[in-house]
Amino acid sequence: MNALQSHHPIALSLLINEDIYLINTPIMAVADAVTPPIVVAEPAEIMANIPPKPAPEIIAQLPQTDKPNYRYLGDNNKSILILVNETDAEILNKDDLLALNKLLAARKLEQKDVAILNIQKNTQLNFAQLKDFFGFNKLLLFGINPKDLAITGIVANQICTFEGVPILGTWHLKQMQADEKKKLIFWAQFKTLL
Repeated sequence: MNALQSHHPIALSLLINEDIYLINTPIMAVADAVTPPIVVAEPAEIMANIPPKPAPEIIAQLPQTDKPNYRYLGDNNKSILILVNETDAEILNKDDLLALNKLLAARKLEQKDVAILNIQKNTQLNFAQLKDFFGFNKLLLFGINPKDLAITGIVANQICTFEGVPILGTWHLKQMQADEKKKLIFWAQFKTLL
């Protein structure tokens, strides 16, 4: 270890930030020697240093960002958005949710891997807003006309691509559960999408 190069109390206080118990100079003498005089500013000087507040009309002109507040199920861990068209429930009724979870489980996915959104409870949706909010890389539509979301070029029960995103539009979950033929047609495309 090198020998100490300074004995000045201020230099030591900057270099050593631990408690020191052995000193050669009385503490009061060091404190008195380095303490600057206290200067009290007048209230007018203090007020002069405070920046003025912006006028209310300037604040009103600032752009407002309206971030949508969607109520959905899942955590969207795999960036997969599932849109449903359910009039009788906030998102999905129990039977449809059970059927959807079985479909996901068959592809080794869980509800936390996707986001499930009911378009009946969220009005004026479009593809760009949803893409911006959810950041999905796959989209699944149950009982929804793609044109209602400003999506074009989609054929029912076939995986199609819109703006680089694979999309599968199909029947409502209730319709598929009641018809085995519809289930088979959907499953052939679903297993390819996910």
